[in-house]
Amino acid sequence: MKYVIIYHGSGGESPKKFVAVSFFKEESAQLASAAHTETGGERMTLNHLRYFLAACRYLNITQAAGELHISQPSLSYALKELEKELGYDLFRRSNHRISLTPEGELFYEKAYEQIQSFDNFRTASLELGEKRVRTVRIGVPAIMGALLISGLLPQFSIDNPDIHLQIVEIPTFTGAKKAEEGEIDFSLAVVDDIRCEKLNQQIVYETSLDMAGNKKNPLAPREEVTNRQIGNQKFVVLPEGSHHYNQISVHFSAIHANTIMNTSQIDTMRYLLKHDIAAAIVYSDVFRNWDEVKIVPLEPRIEAKIGVLWKKEKFMTKPMRKVLEYLTSENMTKDIREHSYRVIGDETAD
Repeated sequence: MKYVIIYHGSGGESPKKFVAVSFFKEESAQLASAAHTETGGERMTLNHLRYFLAACRYLNITQAAGELHISQPSLSYALKELEKELGYDLFRRSNHRISLTPEGELFYEKAYEQIQSFDNFRTASLELGEKRVRTVRIGVPAIMGALLISGLLPQFSIDNPDIHLQIVEIPTFTGAKKAEEGEIDFSLAVVDDIRCEKLNQQIVYETSLDMAGNKKNPLAPREEVTNRQIGNQKFVVLPEGSHHYNQISVHFSAIHANTIMNTSQIDTMRYLLKHDIAAAIVYSDVFRNWDEVKIVPLEPRIEAKIGVLWKKEKFMTKPMRKVLEYLTSENMTKDIREHSYRVIGDETAD
């Protein structure tokens, strides 16, 4: 829902004299604006006020633009447009710094009050539904899904029986996109190559890509595996196009040449490993607790950072805050290490 602000008062009046600022849904804004045309009502968005307040905090356009994640020219243009609508200057400008005019100082007080009022109103309104909305939606990549869920679901569900976790299996880049668009609350993803100005990102877990092989595999006794030592060994690796598939292609051309399947499905990898048809290049903890498998580090090492992504400026319900707190705690990593997908070793699987 987007809101606009209707400024009441004639264009030439000092900000000391403006009467009020009202919030309207965007679809109602045209009617509200028309109603105030005769009195010189002007229209500005909440973003104009947030941009103005950021500029006031730093008194530096470049630094304020950095906080807002917009370009310096865009911020300068928005502030000029705001001044044009108001009919007076808010800032004195020099080469590298800005300072508030007397009118700007008065406008700052009103703008700050209105933003605080709106934010309090928004928080209170959204919290009205928190008792009814207890579901938190989390996207996870298939290859890490079982591992991450094993570290999240058991203890969290015990501690928070009133919160329903809805887990959606989606690729990393799809998860980031869905988090950006608000379709899911959080995306757990391999974040090594994700850069998005609209998303918050926090590392929750660090691992590496290693070779997982049947203990009968000729490479299993080695301390590490290099490109030259691979020989004719067959491999199953992550899907083409993924960040770590590209890393494997660059550093391990022999693995790339000997790949018989690209998949992120753990059950498929398990079958190939159990019957010693192929070795897998996979995140080290996925098969760590399976007795039939030996994990052998690759040299050079391929690091993997797993992070949680969520939309910036997204309203965080109490259930969401609890999930985020747990995802970013040491308990998450501890639980993954202790519970890392023991079901992989289930002897009932063929």
